Amino acid sequence: MSFRNRWIEETFLASLPKDTITETWDPGYETVLMDSDSPAMFYLERGKVQVILHSSPGCNDGTPIIVEAGQFVGEMGFLQGTKRCATVKALSRCIIRMIPESAIKEIVAQVPFWFAVLVDNLIDRVRNDNAIIREAKK
Repeated sequence: MSFRNRWIEETFLASLPKDTITETWDPGYETVLMDSDSPAMFYLERGKVQVILHSSPGCNDGTPIIVEAGQFVGEMGFLQGTKRCATVKALSRCIIRMIPESAIKEIVAQVPFWFAVLVDNLIDRVRNDNAIIREAKK
């Protein structure tokens, strides 16, 4: 997601859950490590990270993906309660909003159940598509 102006971005950031934690990641910092639990997801407010998807069911083939400000990382495993299938490495100084499980539970409780199922299905579809792409590259 890319914001066209600062006001829209500030409004978006203000709408994040109150118990969001702001962190600074220096270049080279690694987190959201492969096979770790998923107790939070991260919104990249400033900076650039490299996401290295590891070869495992529903993951890619180890090809790095660059994620820039305005996007989330760690959201798929977090939202599905599964182990991480990627490692995230800061490429520049980053300002991150860590959104813990407690904050998301509060939001999900307000969302219609059908929408939560839809998000879960979409994540499954992305994981399946990643597996198909990985197999096609072999």
